[in-house]
Amino acid sequence: MLNLKISMPSVIIIAGIAAVGKSTFSKILVRSIDNCVLLDKDSINESFLSTSNTSGVGSEIYRLTGAKISKTSNYYKTNVRLQSYQCMLRLAKDNLDCGKSVILDGNYVNEIRQGYLETVLFPFFEGIAKIKLVYVYADERVIKQRMIQRNASRDTEKIKSKKAWRLFLKEQPLLPPELEKYEHIKINTDVSLEQNIQIVGKYICNG
Repeated sequence: MLNLKISMPSVIIIAGIAAVGKSTFSKILVRSIDNCVLLDKDSINESFLSTSNTSGVGSEIYRLTGAKISKTSNYYKTNVRLQSYQCMLRLAKDNLDCGKSVILDGNYVNEIRQGYLETVLFPFFEGIAKIKLVYVYADERVIKQRMIQRNASRDTEKIKSKKAWRLFLKEQPLLPPELEKYEHIKINTDVSLEQNIQIVGKYICNG
C-alpha cells in the first residue's frame, strides 16, 4: 500500500458513470493517501432517501426504517440529488479546514456536461484547496455486465432494453466531450487497481 503525502490539502473528484468502478477505486485510493477522507455520494443519498417508520416511537424514529424514497421520483431529482452534492461540498470544506485532503466519490457526468464544476465547485474551493479530477471509465460491455451482476434497483431502467441502454449512454456518455475542458486524468478500471493507484498517485502529488 502506498503512503502518498500531498503538500497542500486537496479535493480529489472521482467521476464516471454508474457501475464503472468508482467506489471500489476510491476506497483503495483513500487508504493510500496520508491524512485523507472519503465522501461517498451514494451514502449521503441513502440517508436523504430514508424515511422514519410511522410506527416508531421516541428515539426509534432515528433508525429511519420506513419506505425508501425512489431515485426515479421527482423529489429525488429536484431535491435530494442537489442536496447530496451540496452536502459533499460542505463536508469537504469542514475536513479541509482541519488540514485533511478529501476524495469526493460521485457521478459528476451531468455536472461536467452542465458546467457545474466552473460555476459551483471550483469557486467553492477557490484559495483553500487544489482540485484534481480523476475520470473513471471502462468498456461498455463490462459496465453493463456489472449492472446485471449487482442487480440494483437504480440500474433497472438503464438495462431493461437496448433502447433504454442507448438512451442512458447518450445522456451519460462513457467519456463526455465536455471533460476535455478541464485538467484531469482518465483511468480505465479494466486495468489493475495497483497500476491505477500508481498513476493517480503521481497525478495528485504533482502541482
